[in-house]
Amino acid sequence: MGGQWPRGPRLLAPTGNIGGPQPHDRVVPKASNTQARHIFIVTDNQIPAWLNTDHPQITVIDHREIFTDPEVLPVFNSHAIESQLHHIPGLSDRYLYLNDDCFFLRPTEPELFYTGNGLAKHFPSIVPIDVDGWSPRDLPIISAAKQGRDYLLERYGRTVTHRLKHTPHAQLRPLLEKMERNAPDMFAQVAASRFRAPDDFSIPASLHHFDAYAQGRSVEGTIGYQFVDLTREDLTLQLGRIARRTDLDVCCINETDLPQAEVDRVDREVRRFLTDRFPVPSSFELTACDDSPVAARAGNRSSTTNQDRQNYAFTREKAG
Repeated sequence: MGGQWPRGPRLLAPTGNIGGPQPHDRVVPKASNTQARHIFIVTDNQIPAWLNTDHPQITVIDHREIFTDPEVLPVFNSHAIESQLHHIPGLSDRYLYLNDDCFFLRPTEPELFYTGNGLAKHFPSIVPIDVDGWSPRDLPIISAAKQGRDYLLERYGRTVTHRLKHTPHAQLRPLLEKMERNAPDMFAQVAASRFRAPDDFSIPASLHHFDAYAQGRSVEGTIGYQFVDLTREDLTLQLGRIARRTDLDVCCINETDLPQAEVDRVDREVRRFLTDRFPVPSSFELTACDDSPVAARAGNRSSTTNQDRQNYAFTREKAG
């Protein structure tokens, strides 16, 4: 490539399970990411009825197509699934990887994720990694960050102090291939981890960035970003603010353990936000399908009470 990054890296969409008519189970709309020339959706042999699989820019990839050892399947661990993404046939040397809880909120340019000479960009968080060693008592996402810190300290004599934002991740496929050649046992261990475990590594979403940074192949970047925790008491206000903002590139709507009594309310809030923020169907949706996000949008509008509309309008006005 002569040191020049290619126009249009291939884009990876969700690694989690995809199913059901929810409007938020969506691939990235073409208009929202101007550098993506192809989208791979990695899933466990699940294809929503509304997805236009005949679209020339869409390829659905089953786990069995990318796992080095298919005998470890099925797995339900995003750390395991993401550790195998660089095995996708036809994947570009530079590509974006994102989970199904990330959304592009406006068109983006290649320079947001890569420099002109092909270096990747990563986006540090303000959230620190505590100084204690990893422990089975840690949440898996925390223990994975600590495991990665130990790996970097042993390999490069450097340490990290903060986590990374949950954004689309700019990836360098040759670097991941080299990492796997240098540490095959680590990749095999993570790939075989059926559920999240304390000894997992978060390879492409964390370790890749710090390994590339240590080698001078990644630099810190900035991105317009908002993280949404669905357990927040002020969820309606926060979603209303995001719906009005025009300075955000992406947001993450993170689903955590919700009390059962709150599930229906939160589902309504998220559906209302997504209907408002993404009113136009993408070219990847089969709009004639009864289970399509378009039908869900229409159903959401018809089932929303006048009081709901007034409350949300008030929230948006307050947020603005």
